[in-house]
Amino acid sequence: MTKARLSSVASAFALALVLAASLGVADDARIVSRSRLKLADLVHAEGDLGAVDLGPAPPPGASRLVARAEIEEHVRAAGLDPKRVKLPPSIRVTGASMRFSPEKLAKAATPAIEKALPAGVTLTRVDPSNELVTHPGTTVRSASVPKLPRQKGPSLSSAMLELVTDDGLVTKVPVAISVEISEAAAHADVPRGGRLEVIYERGSIKIATTGVALADADVGETTQMSLVATGRIVRAKVLTRERAEIQEPR
Repeated sequence: MTKARLSSVASAFALALVLAASLGVADDARIVSRSRLKLADLVHAEGDLGAVDLGPAPPPGASRLVARAEIEEHVRAAGLDPKRVKLPPSIRVTGASMRFSPEKLAKAATPAIEKALPAGVTLTRVDPSNELVTHPGTTVRSASVPKLPRQKGPSLSSAMLELVTDDGLVTKVPVAISVEISEAAAHADVPRGGRLEVIYERGSIKIATTGVALADADVGETTQMSLVATGRIVRAKVLTRERAEIQEPR
């Protein structure tokens, strides 16, 4: 091939690169931190076009290839013209990630777990089993703890953490916990056979009578009670140690 021919080919190749760059308005790779993809996450697009939903984003640390045809299909489904935006043939999308080491997760979860524990129970240890990879900005919103044994002393249990991201995505993660149960917490708020005032209220009607708990129950729980006056068995929610409210059948 002559020098003139080589020079011509090189010039054509350089021109092709310039034209390709001028047509593209997005890189061929993106890292996103939200749970659902918007068109504006991938290319320069504003207003209604930028807000077009492209479906779920990849999980944290994972990636997927989004083809131009797929993007155009979503844009058309939104009632818009895909010709309004220049698109590369495909875009590699990676989900941004944040890592919770077991120690970091334990520290973040402690306040929520302590709030979920009943009075008289002390949290002594939070023991996540593995590192957690999740979305950036994730926080521990709340925790729930199953009913603990009524036995004074140390006990092993678990807590279900509810993690939430900035855009509202909720993830639930279980962790092992150790607690110390006090003498007071080892006894039910209302023991089986305990008597308390049972009320029935509907509209302007309010009736109060005496009931007997048929099982141990704590404040906030619903349990079966026997009404002393009639012997009738009802389900009642324990409001305090001295009072319960009859629950209407669903």
